[in-house]
Amino acid sequence: MASLAEIDRIIRESSQSMLLRDKLVSFITSTGYFEELHELHGTCEDLDAEDELHLIYSIVRQIVLLNDSSIFEYIVKRENFIDVVGMLEYDPQHSIGHGKFRSFLQNRLRFKEVVSIDDEEIKSKIHQTFRLQYLKDVVLPHIVDEGTIPIINALIYFNNAQIASYLQHNQKLLKEIFDILQDSEDTLQMRDVVMFVKQFSSLVKNLPAQFRVSLYRTLSQHGLFSVFEYTLQEDRDADLKMAGVEVLLSVLEQDRALVRSYALAQSKHRREGPTLVDLIIQGSKQNISDDVQLQCWEVLRSLLDTSQQQQQQPMPQAQQQQQQQQQQSRNTATNEADWFDRPNESGANHSDNSDADDFLALFYGTYMRSAMDTLLTLTIKV
Repeated sequence: MASLAEIDRIIRESSQSMLLRDKLVSFITSTGYFEELHELHGTCEDLDAEDELHLIYSIVRQIVLLNDSSIFEYIVKRENFIDVVGMLEYDPQHSIGHGKFRSFLQNRLRFKEVVSIDDEEIKSKIHQTFRLQYLKDVVLPHIVDEGTIPIINALIYFNNAQIASYLQHNQKLLKEIFDILQDSEDTLQMRDVVMFVKQFSSLVKNLPAQFRVSLYRTLSQHGLFSVFEYTLQEDRDADLKMAGVEVLLSVLEQDRALVRSYALAQSKHRREGPTLVDLIIQGSKQNISDDVQLQCWEVLRSLLDTSQQQQQQPMPQAQQQQQQQQQQSRNTATNEADWFDRPNESGANHSDNSDADDFLALFYGTYMRSAMDTLLTLTIKV
C-alpha cells in the first residue's frame, strides 16, 4: 500500500513519453498486473482504506488514459472486466456508489441466446462488445479524454463487423431464428426473436451502407418480413410494434426497393390475411398521436417517396472490375449466387428500381382509400 502513490506518479510520467508508454502497456498486458492490483484493492475494501482506494482508482484511470487498444482489449476480457470496473467505482470526485457497477454486472445482467451460437470466438466478441459499450456509456464518461472514445468506438466497430458477417453467412442459424416466428407457439420466444432482430439492426447501423443493403437482402430471404407481419398485428403490445417498425424503417433507410418489391410480390401471390401494407396502414390509424402510429406514417411516406431514389455513386471502371472479381471469388468459395440472381422469400427480384412505379400504381389502386378513410370520414362529417 505504501508504494501506491509512487506507482501513480510513475504511470503519470510514463504517459508523457511514447517509448515509456509502449513499455508500460506491454508490462500491464503481459504480467497480470491488474490481477495483483485487484488483490490489493480487495484488501483495501476490507479495511475501508479510502485513501488507498482512491489511489488505486487513480492508477487504473491513468492506465485507461494511455488510450491503447491493447489495454482495452485486456480490460474487457471476462476474467478482468468486473475487477477493473470495481476499482473504477472509487472516483473521489463523483459519488458512484461502491459496488454499483459490479452489482449490475453480477446480479442483473443476463445474456440470452435466441438460438445457440456454436462459434466461441463470436460469442466472446458479443460479450466484449457489450463490455466496451458499458465502459463507454456507464463507467468512463467522467474519465475519458478526446482520444479515448475513438479507440473504443473502433474496437466496437470491428467487433460488430465480425459479428454481423458471421450471422449473415450462417444460413443454418438464420433459418433457426426466423423459423421460430413461423413454427413456434411460444410468445416469449417469438418476442425474443423480434428483440434480437432489433438489436442486430442497431448493431449494423454504423457499418458501410453497401454491407447493410446486402445484409438486409440476405435476411429477407430467410424471413425478415415475417418479423414485421408478426409485430404489426392488431393485438401486439406497443413495445413489440415499435420494435418491428423501427427495424422496418432501418431497412427502408437502406433499401426501399427491397420493401416495395416484397409488397408487389405479395399482391401477385395473395395469401389469406392482411398484407404488409395493410398492416402498416392499420397501424397508422390506431392510437392517434401514439409513437407507433407516427412511425407507421413515416413508413408509408418513405415507401411513397420517389424523389430520392437510392443510387450508388459511380465508381471508376478499374474499381468496378475489382469488385466483380471479388464477388466472383466469394460466389465460388461459398457456392452461392449473387443476390440479384436470386428471388427473395416471396419470389420478388431486386434487379432494378423500376418497382417504385409499380408500387405507386399498386398503392393508389389498392390501398389509397383504406389509408385515407379516416380523413375522408372527417371530410364527409364537415
